[in-house]
Amino acid sequence: MHIACVLTCHNRRDKTLQCLEALHGCTLPAGVQLSVHLVDDGSSDATATAVLMRFPRTFVIEGDGALFWSGGMRRAMASAMLLDPDFYLWLNDDTLLDPQALSELLALHRELLAAHPDQPAIVSAAVRDPRSGDCTYGGVVSTSHWYPWFVNAPPALTPQRVATINGNCVLIPRAVVRRIGNIDPAYVHALGDWDYGLRAANAGCGVWLAAGTLGTCEGNEAVRQPLQSSSLRQQLSHTTGPKRNPLRPWWTFTSRHCGPLWLSHFARPYLSAAWRAFGPGRLRNSNQSDPTS
Repeated sequence: MHIACVLTCHNRRDKTLQCLEALHGCTLPAGVQLSVHLVDDGSSDATATAVLMRFPRTFVIEGDGALFWSGGMRRAMASAMLLDPDFYLWLNDDTLLDPQALSELLALHRELLAAHPDQPAIVSAAVRDPRSGDCTYGGVVSTSHWYPWFVNAPPALTPQRVATINGNCVLIPRAVVRRIGNIDPAYVHALGDWDYGLRAANAGCGVWLAAGTLGTCEGNEAVRQPLQSSSLRQQLSHTTGPKRNPLRPWWTFTSRHCGPLWLSHFARPYLSAAWRAFGPGRLRNSNQSDPTS
């Protein structure tokens, strides 16, 4: 059995090395071969050199610094797909797997295949904050069919079906990749993982979250925080940035997956940006900063 681990990185050499150390420290069943396909997206901190010195059998693919998560993972997937492995393991380079993580994901996949032989299944793992122990990423569920609002699924004591996945640690069998293909090139940074899981479910594949948590990863909520006081131009530039809601990827995602009211879902972040620029909060902040008010 061959598992191809795919990941992307940019200027996080120490975290990337720690991630790979934990990956190679995982306990694997007998006969399982692991390959690693890493996109180094224009790092200036010698990440690629350090990785090859420590793990010389890693497939390192160079990026130009503009790939971000979805672009980097898509290129890493393309490298792995040339080998046609039995499984693809998506892994964030800031995620540290527990030693039993891969064995548990493989065991869950075997159980699901036995129960649903005609339904290939994606299996994701929840990860926890290394300090608080709270779940940070894993499976994703939708709160409404008419107006989908996607939120993290709390890990449970038993495996559970989910709507889609965060890409921090995901085991994807060959059968799913042959049916779905690679990450959609419409996505730059975020949403490529959510879209992949939703497309897989729509194509008749299972999407599951393993029990408990199987690794650690700090949350990154700061990326999603809005600007509190700025011009409309600054607000829209921030909102449409590659790590938030750029127009084309957000249009693609909402039109595919957000139901009959998808246009209102699409407009929401941009209307919120305009409200922050012109609404009462903007006026209040301006008055507070003016010593003559």
